[in-house]
Amino acid sequence: MGLKMVEYDKNILKLFTGTAMAQAISFLVIPLIAKQYGPEQYGIYAGFLASVTILSILTTGKYELAIMMPDNNAEVIILMQLCNWINLLVCGVISLVMIFSPLSSLNWVFGIELKSRLIFLIIPLATFLLGSFQVLNYWFVREKMFAVLSLNKILRSFLFGFFALFLGFFWPQAIWLAMSLMLSHLFSNLFLRQRIKGFSLRPTLLLTAEKRMRFKEIGKKYSKFPTYILPAELMNVICAQLPVFVFLWAFNPKESGYFSFILTLLNIPISLLAGAILDVFKERASKDYRETGSCRKAYMSTFKKMLMISIFPFILLYFFGNDVIVLLFGDQWAPAGKFLNILLLMFFFKFISSPLSFIFYIVNRQKEDFIWHIYILATTLLVLYIGAVIYKDIFITVKLYSINFSIIYLIYLVRSFQLSKQKSTI
Repeated sequence: MGLKMVEYDKNILKLFTGTAMAQAISFLVIPLIAKQYGPEQYGIYAGFLASVTILSILTTGKYELAIMMPDNNAEVIILMQLCNWINLLVCGVISLVMIFSPLSSLNWVFGIELKSRLIFLIIPLATFLLGSFQVLNYWFVREKMFAVLSLNKILRSFLFGFFALFLGFFWPQAIWLAMSLMLSHLFSNLFLRQRIKGFSLRPTLLLTAEKRMRFKEIGKKYSKFPTYILPAELMNVICAQLPVFVFLWAFNPKESGYFSFILTLLNIPISLLAGAILDVFKERASKDYRETGSCRKAYMSTFKKMLMISIFPFILLYFFGNDVIVLLFGDQWAPAGKFLNILLLMFFFKFISSPLSFIFYIVNRQKEDFIWHIYILATTLLVLYIGAVIYKDIFITVKLYSINFSIIYLIYLVRSFQLSKQKSTI
């Protein structure tokens, strides 16, 4: 048991180190990227990134989550090949849409005015690479090759920064930010594929009857992943990315750029600190719940830590955030400070609730969590409609969005606290 815990702690440390270094690289290059490209181009890029993020949920049918489950590698290989076939088919359809749709229609959907469809053509390529990465990532987790994953995170972050700055020096347009993202994922995938030996993940053009039978068998066996998990994750991602599209469509790329940029900045500490604490909380809370039927102690301990870690930095950001933005990113980003002040409360509650909401999975309340995601999607659509369509004011829209999600994170905190107490239904 002791040796297993030592190995577990080492694995967490490896992933945390890689994530920390990757985020550090991102944090260092963000000011340079911001100054090179400016708010308007960043806003267009945010629309591209939101599209890729949403579409990537569909590319594998979420079968990659099942890679951890089989006892034998033969079944794992079939799962990975099935994921890659789905990825190829989905991205093929996306490619046809991007190639044959009128440019005016694509511009209307994204709320932008571009003379070239090149950035739209990169969407299926980047989506395919992201889907491939998701499959490879779970295989390396299964094989406990955490050092490789850690190094890959650093490599991907470095390559994106390098390509974005190099290409932006000559052509500071959103298309080259999109190209930088695609190239970073391309080399990241190649790096991981070189470390997989013994079998091929490439979907062959000819599918034998036996292979089709195996795909059907494995697909049916793990059908709960596309049936239940895919819709829930899709709703979650749409809720997160929907404001980007609404702001592009209802307002303009520059204002969308301010909003997306602040989201990027504030999500860095959340993905780093809250993500690391989540790994530890998962293990401790799960163990307590299995042994005693309650994980209240782990909840309160983690809640206090998150509260103490967050209060002082968020207070500083509230009073000095505007000055920091101008100092680091230049005067052209000064209006982003207004978005920062509005979104701080939401991110404060998000930071605290991020690890604690995992209790829904520990106590097997996935159905309740799914219902909450339906509520989140519905209220997100409502507040964006009220702010962007009725009031036609971006600051009212962001305020409503921030208030809505602050309430949602508070609800998750309260329900997580209630569910942490005992196994009986509350």
